[in-house]
Amino acid sequence: MNASMQKYAYETFLYLGVEKFCLLRPSDNFEYYKEIIPEHKKYVDESNIYILCKKPRIRFLESSISYDQDKLKIGFELCTKNGIKKVFGVLENYHQFFPNAAEFFCHDIRTSKLVVKLSKGITVTYPIEAVFKLFDSCNNFQTILDSEIRHYEVLYIGKSYGKKNTSNAYKRVQNKHEKIQEILIDILENEPYNELFVLLMDVDRPELIGICIPDLCDDRIINNIDRAKNFDFEDKFSKEEVVDITEACLIKYFDPIYNKNLKNKKSFGKEKIFQKCKNHDVNSISTIVDATPINLCLYSPSVEAKEIHEAFYNLHNENNRITFDYLLSLRDG
Repeated sequence: MNASMQKYAYETFLYLGVEKFCLLRPSDNFEYYKEIIPEHKKYVDESNIYILCKKPRIRFLESSISYDQDKLKIGFELCTKNGIKKVFGVLENYHQFFPNAAEFFCHDIRTSKLVVKLSKGITVTYPIEAVFKLFDSCNNFQTILDSEIRHYEVLYIGKSYGKKNTSNAYKRVQNKHEKIQEILIDILENEPYNELFVLLMDVDRPELIGICIPDLCDDRIINNIDRAKNFDFEDKFSKEEVVDITEACLIKYFDPIYNKNLKNKKSFGKEKIFQKCKNHDVNSISTIVDATPINLCLYSPSVEAKEIHEAFYNLHNENNRITFDYLLSLRDG
């Protein structure tokens, strides 16, 4: 290793993650928000990143719904570009999934919702994605429908902070967001077999990770190490700037088709916020999206479908900085 690399033997890496997911369907006019439990409603209120995505349209076959004291039978219809698929499933002892259920019927307006009337006369509405997941686990639909049901194509990525005010991501997409309206119209006109979804997320508390190679450390880098250890990221960067970083990383990673059409969008790495990271000697940024808790896979034309995605970027010139890949090679070697 040469002297220029030894100078930066202690490197700092910014780790960002997104959590507290909530999936909404714009065609429902976001009515689902009124019905979700307080814990999930809190997730919505704290959301600051949103992803517009699409997948094949699925609905309940209303005439297929039947039930007795133990079994619940339901049919599902999936619309794809290549035609319509119909599958039928049975839940044995449905009470373990729907406690105190007395009656089941399809929503009178939204065929993507199941209404469950409880024994006390209270009704609870479930989106089809939640219900299908229960039936899928019992009927093994995965072989024919898994990719259509669980794979969501990323179309557009945005943030909660608008030009004029600060809000959560739900309010941002709810208030006649022009881009959502544009995409929704485009899907309805050109891909009626698909439907649009909004995935709301909250940016997790950022972590600044310092990595040192002990064998390479000497007096020349003690100041670098002390400065990095004493660096307070939250004191130097606002919540809005953290959201900006996360949004930019995800856009660069997924490269969504509708984000490409934005005007005056500067190239990645040259924005003010990334220059600020470089000025504070942050060497690279890692952004993690783990959709395992909500059982879906995200993908785009340039990224394969999977539950966990990691976008990793070096901010400095690799010729004179130690990269994270290099550090891993030392560990593995």
